[in-house]
Amino acid sequence: RTLFSLQFQSHIIDKRTFASVYSSENRPKLLRAGIEKTGAAVYNQCGNKSRRVLCKTQTTDTDAGETLLDRRSRNHTMIFEKLKTEREKPTELIFGTDWWTDCDDVAALDILLKAHKHGLIELKAIGVSSVMRYSAPSVKAVCGEHGLGGIPIGLDTQARRRGVFCMYQKKLAALGGAGVANADGDEAYRLYRRVLASVRKKAVIVDVGFPQILMELLSSGPDGYSDMTGTQLVESKVAEVIVMGGRWDKKTGTEYNFCANRLSRKAAAYICEVCPAPLTFLGYEVGKSVITGGRDVPGLTGEAYKAHFSPRGRPSWDPMTAMFAVIGDAGNAGYRRVFGRASVDPKTGRNSFTAFDGGPHAYLVKEKDDLFYQKQIAEVLYSE
Repeated sequence: RTLFSLQFQSHIIDKRTFASVYSSENRPKLLRAGIEKTGAAVYNQCGNKSRRVLCKTQTTDTDAGETLLDRRSRNHTMIFEKLKTEREKPTELIFGTDWWTDCDDVAALDILLKAHKHGLIELKAIGVSSVMRYSAPSVKAVCGEHGLGGIPIGLDTQARRRGVFCMYQKKLAALGGAGVANADGDEAYRLYRRVLASVRKKAVIVDVGFPQILMELLSSGPDGYSDMTGTQLVESKVAEVIVMGGRWDKKTGTEYNFCANRLSRKAAAYICEVCPAPLTFLGYEVGKSVITGGRDVPGLTGEAYKAHFSPRGRPSWDPMTAMFAVIGDAGNAGYRRVFGRASVDPKTGRNSFTAFDGGPHAYLVKEKDDLFYQKQIAEVLYSE
């Protein structure tokens, strides 16, 4: 299908609507309205429904007196250099992604690969929770572009999406994934078990996709990698699980990663109930107005945005989650945590939260304006 639904208040914007907002005939109107500088809500008719598309862009950094796109030529990441001076050893990290519905997954991986090269994290494994023909080849292509093609890739083979088309996977695979096939990858939860059994100290798991790999890990039994069950292994070897999912600015919320299908709804409920490690959620409300990325991003990340028909960028759910994981401290990353306990209805995927001090779960609330997070992400995406 060429259109993605906004059902369940999904963080997927209908691509035809988004493209029409930035069509050549509309662009002069947008410029006159000041959207390029200030951001605004643009309404566009699609069928019989009016859909609201947030078109805030990151073209001008008034504090620095330069455009954020100019940072490409500066070829450095000041935030990573600062963090490197404060960190004794890299954080061992596992990254989970659906690598399908949105191109911001590619931007998140771009950030993590660059953090790996800067010595801030050690990216131990990548798990893909929505498997299509070009999943492994396209992930491998992005890793290979950064000289990190050896990072192992795991696939959730129970969640194959046969016949479903991803707008950027085939293109990325053609640009750097030759000779790689899905069959070369491990079963994702087994890969997670292998990695966790070998980590030197507690690792961090970051998941910006559907949460069933986490469920499979937690429900797994002892194997050749460890005598511990999945919950025991996570309790012993995981410092924190960071999840892009849910909507937490309302009493109850719905969001695509949790609500997408029967398996994702069941998995979201399961991890909230069972996970023994601290759980932190970055919700739909956090990233929806922070627009980053686009066709001008160098390399394969920019190609993914172009193939996704998102030349002016996308909301930043996944890159913000990746940046938070790399920075590792809520205050320094521009957030505050609300602690308590999260729950998800396994039938509907609707999430809720009971706040209390010292709770095992937390969701993130932005403490800065959108430009703060745009600058963080742009600084990394437009550098090497």
